[in-house]
Amino acid sequence: MHFSLYYHGHACFEFRADNAPTVLFDPYKPDGLGGRFNLPPIESDPDLILLTHRHEDHAWILPQWHRALIAEQTGTPLGLSLTAVSAFHDDVGGRKMGLVSMLSLDWCGIRLVHLGDIGVVPSEASLSKLGQPDILMVPTGGTYTIGPSQAIDIIDQLRPRWVIPMHAADPRIQLDLLPIDDFVSRWKGPVVPFCEHLEMNRPTSPLSNFGFPTVLLPGQNAGCVITR
Repeated sequence: MHFSLYYHGHACFEFRADNAPTVLFDPYKPDGLGGRFNLPPIESDPDLILLTHRHEDHAWILPQWHRALIAEQTGTPLGLSLTAVSAFHDDVGGRKMGLVSMLSLDWCGIRLVHLGDIGVVPSEASLSKLGQPDILMVPTGGTYTIGPSQAIDIIDQLRPRWVIPMHAADPRIQLDLLPIDDFVSRWKGPVVPFCEHLEMNRPTSPLSNFGFPTVLLPGQNAGCVITR
């Protein structure tokens, strides 16, 4: 099968496939956070919008999306299996930034896991509830979330097939975030950029026997078609 993956920016991802719901994670407000955002409007027609938390850079719902279902808790939205696991947005037990939900969605035979703005490495018990991801979207920018080293710790525990770093420095966003290169410089496994076509081969034995996952580097407003 083929499916399309599009990175809109910040922590917003879109997944599309024939005969399947279009899923949008964490849509941002283009000029949000008091004008510190200068991102393009999100051009999407989602069926399902998933939110990790209600900050405006992760939960900006456009009027034209009125027909879309919004989900942020464990359930079966549009017949899909969604698991939401609570986590801290900071490293002081949520006292500064509150809570977020790590989301695990089974979609088109693959598992998508979006960690939201986690501010500390969650417990092993919490991570285990997410299952083993096919695609893991993990923040790496630090300051408001975990940084590169913590992201790698989580990757080592979850053992996804593919990893997409997010919530990192962007010239269009005036936030004190680390660049994705800081994460890449620490990563010992394969790294590939978003490109027009990628192939996701399903291994015949558990990924834990295969070494490092592949990091997929997003560009600004970049998309690709993935075959598996």
